[in-house]
Amino acid sequence: MTRMRFFMIFLVLSFAYYALPGYLFPILTFFSWVCWAWPHSITAQQIGSGYNGLGVGAFTLDWAGISAYHGSPLVTPWTSIVNVGVGFIMFIYIIVPICYWKYDTFDARKFPIFSKKLFTRTGHKYDTC
Repeated sequence: MTRMRFFMIFLVLSFAYYALPGYLFPILTFFSWVCWAWPHSITAQQIGSGYNGLGVGAFTLDWAGISAYHGSPLVTPWTSIVNVGVGFIMFIYIIVPICYWKYDTFDARKFPIFSKKLFTRTGHKYDTC
């Protein structure tokens, strides 16, 4: 096999490895049992969605999602992984739900729990025109 043929085979395979889950089937990247259990609940979507929510109960089979925060878990010290895991659990499972749903800190319930858009202080989308 020539080097060019080898390169082309791996070029096509690596493109398919990213293009299929990244663009064609993004639902395969994050599975959320919370969203599947309560498909019509807004609160369940805020809690469970891996794309537009907190991602509680979501899991992935994609290596890019698994190693997104530390690079490869084979190189990072286990104490660092545990530290990030404990901070994540404290923040996502305890602090955010208390601040958002119980105390409505900073009138947070007027806004989506996770969004990249701009909003006014009343919770409406900011008119940029």
